[in-house]
Amino acid sequence: MARYGNTFPQPLDPYIYNEQIKKVAALARINTPVKIRKRIGFRCKELDMEKWQNITSHIGRRSFASNFYGKIPTPLLMQATGHSTEQMFLNYINPVNHARVISLGNYFEKIYAEGA
Repeated sequence: MARYGNTFPQPLDPYIYNEQIKKVAALARINTPVKIRKRIGFRCKELDMEKWQNITSHIGRRSFASNFYGKIPTPLLMQATGHSTEQMFLNYINPVNHARVISLGNYFEKIYAEGA
């Protein structure tokens, strides 16, 4: 912070950030082959590529929303992710799986507490 006069540095250009995050992922050997659907013009095409080639800043946004769903109030998460309706936010994070995971976790905590 002192280097920037006690302010935050200038934001990175999204293109530069995405290129840098790909380099980090490649260095971390995140190279599992994956099938992706990529829009080329007006059509989607299925491609095979290594996972690091497909990593972008969007992964961080979605992981943040998914990981903190149920731990941080939903309106605050919606504000952080830029969703204007709860329905859009829930579609974005696919809450069916999260709700089940949270319920299962609560169930195990209850069983553990009763057995202790």
